[in-house]
Amino acid sequence: SIEAPEADSRVYVASAKVGVIALDAANGEAVWTAALPGANHLLVDGPRVIAGGRGELQALDRRSGATIWKVALGRDRYPTQPVIMNGLVLVARDRGPLLGVDAQTGEPRGEFDPGSGFSQPVLALPGVAYIVSNGGALFSLGLLP
Repeated sequence: SIEAPEADSRVYVASAKVGVIALDAANGEAVWTAALPGANHLLVDGPRVIAGGRGELQALDRRSGATIWKVALGRDRYPTQPVIMNGLVLVARDRGPLLGVDAQTGEPRGEFDPGSGFSQPVLALPGVAYIVSNGGALFSLGLLP
């Protein structure tokens, strides 16, 4: 997963072997690296880079790469692309429920489990989130602001 150059002139990259890397957009040099085994998806949310990897979701400080919070997802569970909606990070897992955590603190705010896990990320629209389970069912979840 790669996030295009941001206002801070950095490109953020998730690497399964290395973790999360902030690269200088001008010269390609690493500004910082944060260990996250199996890192596969990330997003930039204000001062944070939120990244998922094998068994874990992390929020990292955009400037330094320091860990702000971590959420355990279960051993060898891989998250889908995280999505921000109404101050929540929504992340589904390949084997397990859709999880909503507070974007600022990482505190769990709820989960939804259809019993079959997910392979696709959440589609977040104003007031509603859609997700398809590994069982093929489409779910519409109302999330009020």
